Amino acid sequence: MKKCHQFRRYIMLFCIVVQGSFIAQGCSAESGVQRFQEGVHYTVVSRQAKKNAGGKVSVVEFFSFACPHCYSLEPVMNKWKETAASHVDFSMMPAFWNPYFQLLAHAYYTADVLKVKDKVVTNLFEALHLQGRQLKSEGALADFFVEHGVAKADFDKTFNSFSVKQKVKLANTRFKQFDLKGVPGVVVGGKYFTDVKMAGSREAITEVIDFLVRKSKKEQS
Repeated sequence: MKKCHQFRRYIMLFCIVVQGSFIAQGCSAESGVQRFQEGVHYTVVSRQAKKNAGGKVSVVEFFSFACPHCYSLEPVMNKWKETAASHVDFSMMPAFWNPYFQLLAHAYYTADVLKVKDKVVTNLFEALHLQGRQLKSEGALADFFVEHGVAKADFDKTFNSFSVKQKVKLANTRFKQFDLKGVPGVVVGGKYFTDVKMAGSREAITEVIDFLVRKSKKEQS
């Protein structure tokens, strides 16, 4: 009876060891599977941009002030920027396919050139989507900028300046280069594209972006 009891103990120990081995193998296999998959959570753009110099990874958010989805994504992206890796080079690029969106693209780059994006971007989003303001002319936008501390003379000098026009042109070139169809959308490393629909939610898109940043950084080395 004693030998039989010991034998049963050996069998139980053996089963525990084998089971543990299978569990370990299962964990290892799971960790080797990428959580985010190409064609599901992100795609590779057909015409890629040059990689950033100095080891930086570009993250470009294409948006429009007039887009309600862009407005709802804005606080999520603002929170993400606070914890983004130091090698991330983040920028926003206004997209447009009609005169109104193009007008708002000029407004964004006017704020950029005048270095007042911190005063204008969030407030312009809120003016359009919370307050329902109709900022559909250069004059209406001039009044808005003045309300936020910009001299009208500075706005008038900048809104249709060569610098702003060039920035608007470059943004449109990039939007077409990546063959994008709408906003909001994010291009990482000039190569990978994702959006809220592919990511699954507004919160999940930042996880996909971080994944693509790590992927792009690894490909640079």
